[in-house]
Amino acid sequence: MTQAQARTAVRRRPCTTAALTTLAALLFGNAAACAPAPRDPPAAPSAATETAADPAATVLADALVVEIEQARLDWGRRVVSLVISVPDDAPGDAPDTELEVVAANLDSPAWDGNRSEDPDRTVTVAAGRTRSMFVALGDPQCAPAPDGTPEALAVLTVRTPDGEELTREVAVTDPYGHLARAWGEDCARAGAEEVASLAIGEEVVAGEHDGVTTGTITVTVTPEATTDVVLTGITGTQLLAPLGGAAAWTDPSLGSAARTGSEVPLTFTAVRCDRHAIAEDKRGTYLGITTTRDGVAQPVFHVQLPERTRANLMEWFAQACAWE
Repeated sequence: MTQAQARTAVRRRPCTTAALTTLAALLFGNAAACAPAPRDPPAAPSAATETAADPAATVLADALVVEIEQARLDWGRRVVSLVISVPDDAPGDAPDTELEVVAANLDSPAWDGNRSEDPDRTVTVAAGRTRSMFVALGDPQCAPAPDGTPEALAVLTVRTPDGEELTREVAVTDPYGHLARAWGEDCARAGAEEVASLAIGEEVVAGEHDGVTTGTITVTVTPEATTDVVLTGITGTQLLAPLGGAAAWTDPSLGSAARTGSEVPLTFTAVRCDRHAIAEDKRGTYLGITTTRDGVAQPVFHVQLPERTRANLMEWFAQACAWE
């Protein structure tokens, strides 16, 4: 019987942002390796607008602080949070003033086409009050290669109590390194797109090894081109442990697949069996893809198992863990 598989073509694309609605997006996204386009300097707020605005609101807008965060569920979606706040010690009458944030985006040479994840979302900030807006990252700009934390400005449009709108560009802080990690992952993904396509099978085949129930998911690897990037492995997850205690599956076919495609079996055991934790897991169905470029290890990027595979995996857990 032919095993059903969900396939994705992994190829270099021009710098356009595509809707992440296909399995190809779930597997390899739409990353593009290309040089960042020059950006025009932001237009300064008009004197009329600044003069008309409530002075206390202007002080509050000037005091805005933005920090980058990313929830585990947003990691796979490539969405970052702009956490907007005003210091408690904001000067003047700002502590008694509120601002409505009506638009927010992230301006960075590391990505082209960043956009608001929810254009209709608005939040109200004031001294001591923190709120978040969400930005979907665009196409990565990978020439030159990522090196450290990319520059980034939060571009905020705020509405004052008297209805005036002000625009502020705020240099973001990123204490947990989310932007540097995301940029590295996106560009590693772009490099992998050049060399191979992956097809993750839907079926989860139950088996047994040394008295322990195992499962196997098959990945078909088909080379697309020869570059200096090599696929080296697929890492285990919080739910799936490669057989034998290894940290990753490292089948040689990953890096030297036949032109017709090579099937790589990923045989695993359950890391845990507590039903509640598995049901609430957020990252256990994302496989990490490891690569090298010119022999140098690249950041690990992740691909999620297809929906049907995830459903079959839950049935396998029920069997392997003897759930009633």
